[in-house]
Amino acid sequence: MSREYSLSRVRDALDAADGNKAEAQRILMGWLEKDQSLMVGLVAPHLKSIVSHAVDYIDSKSRADETPPDEEMHSRPSPEGDATGANILETLLGQSKGSGGPQFGNFDEPATRPGKASAKHVKAIHAIARKQKPKKDNKDSE
Repeated sequence: MSREYSLSRVRDALDAADGNKAEAQRILMGWLEKDQSLMVGLVAPHLKSIVSHAVDYIDSKSRADETPPDEEMHSRPSPEGDATGANILETLLGQSKGSGGPQFGNFDEPATRPGKASAKHVKAIHAIARKQKPKKDNKDSE
């Protein structure tokens, strides 16, 4: 029941926001503060992953506390040679080494815009746009 209810509330939020996904997310976040069944309906399919992550996180923290600092330096694999899925994902998400970039689930920070193009880059793009294709000669088709 709560799954159907939560999906109908998501549709209501999209309707209220006229299809604007970002606005619908803000509306849903406001509703979640007051509506426990909406929260349960949205979160229930993901609870196993959330609980698994929490257990792994606390387990790794407790193991790090037990490892002596000298032994920790020798047991840690080098970042260049460690190509595990978790390491690659962490690098792609920009969460390694405290990059400070936007992280999953953080709705408070607005998305950043890309930097401005350099004058040299803009000049090159304009040159490409102005370039005309050579006309086909009748000699080529023979």
